[in-house]
Amino acid sequence: MSDFFHAKAVLSVGIGEGWLSSFEAGSLKAGDVVRTGHLAGRPSTLRFNGCEMGPCEVVVIGDMFGVRVTGTEPLGEVVAVPGTRDDLTELLPTEVVLGSIRVSPAELRGVGRNTIISLGKPWSESADAELWTAGIPLARGIVVVIEEDMGIRITQVLARPFAETDIRASGFLLDPNTRRKVKDYNFKRPDKFTKIAIDNILDTHCLFLRNLRIRLPAMAAGLSANPYPATVDQCTFEEALQEMVKTGRFSLFAAENLGRSRLDSRTAAEGRFAVHGTALLEEEGTAHPVAPNVRKFIDELGNIRDYVNRQPVLIYHRDGTPVQAALGQAEGGEALLSCLRGGWKNLVDLNLRPIPADDPFAEKPWIPPQDMVVIVAFNGADGKPAMVIVYPYLTLEPLMGVLG
Repeated sequence: MSDFFHAKAVLSVGIGEGWLSSFEAGSLKAGDVVRTGHLAGRPSTLRFNGCEMGPCEVVVIGDMFGVRVTGTEPLGEVVAVPGTRDDLTELLPTEVVLGSIRVSPAELRGVGRNTIISLGKPWSESADAELWTAGIPLARGIVVVIEEDMGIRITQVLARPFAETDIRASGFLLDPNTRRKVKDYNFKRPDKFTKIAIDNILDTHCLFLRNLRIRLPAMAAGLSANPYPATVDQCTFEEALQEMVKTGRFSLFAAENLGRSRLDSRTAAEGRFAVHGTALLEEEGTAHPVAPNVRKFIDELGNIRDYVNRQPVLIYHRDGTPVQAALGQAEGGEALLSCLRGGWKNLVDLNLRPIPADDPFAEKPWIPPQDMVVIVAFNGADGKPAMVIVYPYLTLEPLMGVLG
């Protein structure tokens, strides 16, 4: 009797699914662009032996390609068949796969949220992905974004499954004359928020500003009177700080989200980011093992990333503005967070509280420079940012289901 729990199978990471007709699959060539039905900013999918296991995000660990598990519940997102078909091979399901390793169910035990999985290949700016058609590698290429959709630009065709077949278009192979914008995807600066999420964040902060004008008119008077004064964008934390330096000197008012119940910081930290079980999974005998220093960093990740436990919201205000003056008054910070909670109320109930001024995190929050954040910038009367709210990705990650 075979040992099921120690039988090796393929653990793969896909960034999007779609369909190709047999005709398109048989005539694929270098330079062709195939889109998926997966929006940029949505989680990637972890599959074991073809079965969806859960969502993940692509990370570059040292010089290695890998993913971080972001959940243990399958998302169950399915791209509908584009039309009808007369036989099972007229339209073939496709998936853009970043990489795969061979592991056993026993090795997957202990793998959960925040486990890092190495894909066993070095990262490069032209890192190849594969286009799997009906579960078979059909072509290699480079990951691209077609406006809002993830896709792949073909660099090498691996097989031609059909020599002759009826002509049929699926809508997933782009016409060479299309005007849709195609750009290479940067895994070191990934899109982690969809356009829908960005729009929802903008609407939330328009409501926040309306609350601010009612409760803190002196602070709101220092912001632009434009009906849509906020600018929302995603960038790295380092880029956000650099942009603020160009405008002037900013001070920080730090807050944290304690969730629905007011827990003490230790309990909140244990429930938010405590790495249990397996911190790193890599294929046994891989030709590209994770370097020892990176392995040590991953093992210590739960202790290092205190900001994940805190779920911080960083509110920067330019010195010398009415925003700074209002925050300097008694209860000014609490009133500001009350307005912000009210803005979020239509989507989620945030339990925001100021981080005490004597907390080292309030003075200099430790956030990795290359971590992605969402910035919401409010201009002052002079047209320059007077207040910038920074949300680290891992603060908003639990809300991605409602943000879109």
